[in-house]
Amino acid sequence: MKTLTLPQGDLTGIPTTSAEWQLYCGVRGAGNAARGMTGALNRSIREFAKLIKARKGATISPTDKEIGEALAKAYQAHLDKAEGKYASQGASDSEPSFVGKNNLLRGASLVLYGDTDTLRDEHGFDTWSF
Repeated sequence: MKTLTLPQGDLTGIPTTSAEWQLYCGVRGAGNAARGMTGALNRSIREFAKLIKARKGATISPTDKEIGEALAKAYQAHLDKAEGKYASQGASDSEPSFVGKNNLLRGASLVLYGDTDTLRDEHGFDTWSF
């Protein structure tokens, strides 16, 4: 696991290995797939931050609808594509998708609120929200 440093703080526990991503560990290319998924997650979190910052009315707090739309766009732009690219290593299975979405939620919460739990605990977002 590694740490992603964002302006709002450090996001710890980012998955980096095929086991942490719950990929097919014994399959050729699983390590490469894990690195690709980690990169896609990092890009998704940064994409989310960029989308939130660039939205109309950025001086006020985003609505839950805006947050959900930004999560979906960030996921589709990077993680979803990586899941397809590394499908033969198991990345398109539900477990790696959950790992990616869960960490995207944690990163998005850190971007918005400075902690990793507010989106889930106070706004009711979960991995099926986008």
